[in-house]
Amino acid sequence: HQAVLTIDEDDQVGRELGAVGFSTLRFAQVEASGADTQATITVVRGGGAWGAISVGYVTSDGTAQAGTDYSAARGTLSWAHGDTAPKTFTVTVTGDTAAEGDETVNLELSAIAGAIGAPRAAVLTIVDPATAAAPAAAAVIGSIVREFWIGLPGDSPDVIPHAAQPHGIAVLTSLAGPTGWGVDYATRISGHLIPPVTGSYTFWIAADDQAELWLSPDAQATSRVRIARVTSDSPVAPRAWNVQPDQRSAEIALEGGRRYYFQVVHKQASGGDHLAVGWLKPGQSGSQPSEIIPGSALSEVPPGIR
Repeated sequence: HQAVLTIDEDDQVGRELGAVGFSTLRFAQVEASGADTQATITVVRGGGAWGAISVGYVTSDGTAQAGTDYSAARGTLSWAHGDTAPKTFTVTVTGDTAAEGDETVNLELSAIAGAIGAPRAAVLTIVDPATAAAPAAAAVIGSIVREFWIGLPGDSPDVIPHAAQPHGIAVLTSLAGPTGWGVDYATRISGHLIPPVTGSYTFWIAADDQAELWLSPDAQATSRVRIARVTSDSPVAPRAWNVQPDQRSAEIALEGGRRYYFQVVHKQASGGDHLAVGWLKPGQSGSQPSEIIPGSALSEVPPGIR
């Protein structure tokens, strides 16, 4: 006799484990003068609730410093079978009387049991009381946001899904991404460049696998043109500025204090990965940048201007 096992597809309906992610890419907490406050960070489960799932969370410095501006947080969030209720953890924000401007903390999730969805990385902004009444779209000078997508094969920036929500964001304090961060991912860094003085600037980009640097003659994203790039024609090591001819831009005249929209796109497939953009400022000369573009010359733009 032979037994036949039939699996009814209907039996699998509703048995999706689901995935978890932050409820938003950006959280905010107004700093209290002289008193600590608690920023509540929400993590949600979606796409299914079959089985148990758990994730780890951790904070790291953006422009804020752990132990001075906030208390580092690390822990685990868990969902039982059938549980889809949001979970939260808190980050203690240190209250002081110093006028420091807005500061940022990076937030990240890691899988323990189950899948991480999107967004898996977010940013907590500690809002200075002096700027708390400013418009939500007010620019932040001194840092820039790196957006990323993971699980994206290929080495061309053309595959970046610009219209899709990124899997996460992180704050950079200069125009350089992480090294050895992963494979099959894409990065977009967009914002305003604010030159410190008027004159001619030369830009370089170094990356692996491929990357492009775009710059506008004004503050509008629609005006941008590509001024430098790295292709997959020959390998470029970290901070190797002159391997390919298109890594260096022509001299570009910029006005000090004026805002210019820029965008960096980077695609990593496999092997080593890195990204950095540097410049020579007016009055400087040489065959490579004098510095990586610092946060003091960078400003975020409101969401939607990409």
